[in-house]
Amino acid sequence: MTEQWDTPDKLAAMRDAIEATVPGWRRPALWAVGISAASSEPEWEFPCVNRGAGYLPAVVLGRLVRHSRTTETLPVSAEVLRRAVDDLSPAEACTSVDHPNLVAWRWLLGEIESNPARDLVVVYVDDLDDPVSSEADGELRAAAS
Repeated sequence: MTEQWDTPDKLAAMRDAIEATVPGWRRPALWAVGISAASSEPEWEFPCVNRGAGYLPAVVLGRLVRHSRTTETLPVSAEVLRRAVDDLSPAEACTSVDHPNLVAWRWLLGEIESNPARDLVVVYVDDLDDPVSSEADGELRAAAS
């Protein structure tokens, strides 16, 4: 993706265009990328929680991890997250909005590089009334409430 998305309208148009390429895509009610604790504890940290927001980064990453809808927790490799950062980086040309997911994803990549034993996941919650899909999902919902 080499074009620059330098206005909010261009960001929205790109989001809509990417969403149209993912069969069955539905915007999640809640989603985030999480990283496992640096200890052996089964805890997850979510540096950027998206509730009813962040749909462009949601679909950019969703396309790479083959998510379209439903509530699920999916593993994310550092390679896939790097690709998502590359794919989303043209959005930074739009300086009138913040890009918290890019900031968070770059931080997560730094954490994984410094401690490769940590794991990354993306949690998509289709509907807040859906059953919790994993420990990470439960922690994300708690963080969002």
